[in-house]
Amino acid sequence: MSSTIIVAGDSERQRNIRIASGSQVTQPRTFTSASLQRHHSSRKTGQQLKTSIPWERPHTEHSPQCASQQNHQSFNQADYQLKESPNRSTFCEQCSQFRISLASFIKHPGYDAGYRLGRPAASIGKLIELRGRSNRCILCRLIFSAFLGGPLKNALIRENRASLSESIGGIQVSGTWVNALGPKDEQCLRSSALFLVLWFNAPMTESTDHKLVIRAISPVIPRYPHFGRLVETPFIDLSLVKSWLKQCERHHGRCNFVTGSDTRPFRFFTVIDVEKSCIVEIAGSCRYLALSYVWGRRPQLKLTTNNIKELSRNGGLLSQKEPHLSNGGPHLRWEYHGVSRVVLDAMKLTKDLGERYLWVDANCIIQDNLRIKRQCIEDMDLIYMRAVLTIIAASGSGSDDPLPGITSERHSKQFFNGVSQSFGLSAHFDYKDHLNGSVYSQRAWT
Repeated sequence: MSSTIIVAGDSERQRNIRIASGSQVTQPRTFTSASLQRHHSSRKTGQQLKTSIPWERPHTEHSPQCASQQNHQSFNQADYQLKESPNRSTFCEQCSQFRISLASFIKHPGYDAGYRLGRPAASIGKLIELRGRSNRCILCRLIFSAFLGGPLKNALIRENRASLSESIGGIQVSGTWVNALGPKDEQCLRSSALFLVLWFNAPMTESTDHKLVIRAISPVIPRYPHFGRLVETPFIDLSLVKSWLKQCERHHGRCNFVTGSDTRPFRFFTVIDVEKSCIVEIAGSCRYLALSYVWGRRPQLKLTTNNIKELSRNGGLLSQKEPHLSNGGPHLRWEYHGVSRVVLDAMKLTKDLGERYLWVDANCIIQDNLRIKRQCIEDMDLIYMRAVLTIIAASGSGSDDPLPGITSERHSKQFFNGVSQSFGLSAHFDYKDHLNGSVYSQRAWT
């Protein structure tokens, strides 16, 4: 099984959230780039962090700074005491039942997480009630902020004739703690973190259950596995993607690159050589990335029996343009189209990740050879399964749309609220909720 990265971003980026609910909302305590930098610089210079440090490890020679840089598997929750805990007034009565603190998101591998796991989902009320409590409860404020800027609101607008105020009156919200790696016993044993997951029961939408994931975010342990992070740039953090891929290949048995002899070989297989910008035929096995995207209606460069020789030359993909007869306007005219924007961005991403080969259906399947085309379609499941990484252009509606964060900026919202100087909560909807309203999800093959 290959890894998957979903590249999407079509809404305005946002850090500090205010609720437009008609009532005055107190400004939440939030993290800033400057405060994050102060934490980093203090660790580097050895200065003592005073009220900002939530951890104290008594009777040990290791400092909190050293502990935060150790491997997460050696981080023992029992060795630490939380100095700074949220005030009870930070959360409303309904949200207080989750007993949220920085420590509640940390789980030592092998530890069963006590009361937090295995409990049934607890109701915190209807969404319209959360809006009413958002001026005094950090979690209610965060949840309603994410709703206003997320896919559930768009689904309500798209699928209902009722007003938004009437719609949110029928949405029930419930939540529970879940293991970051999954519910199975072996996943619980390896996990070092928990999530708080909230479900929106919205019967008036096509997908009745929408999932919001709450993660801890802390400048004291900024790289703790499965914690949230502040997005400081509109472009993709390539070093982070590389670390995900390395983690996947080292520790996920199902995600290892499939080259076993028990799988049938491809009878015809070409890929894009991103270093030479041309098509190459592969006889054996190789590492490659795959692109999944929406073709759209605009013409794009495709591999055919007529241009395969030209596209196989060095630089052929960048120099070759195919003529297409345009029927727009009062006069017919010839238009020339080269490699599509999404493919160019995927080629750049592949190269920037240190990989050489990329598979794209339009450019790697001979479109006018029915025998080869049929064979490639039969092999489609293997092609995606054997890919080291599959890039999904989820926000595009056609091949001319870019991959956000590669050569063009992402415009995505980020939702988080500060709880204390060293602890905050971030929220994001499940990727499936974003895909449900996309053009990509309407394709016959995804």
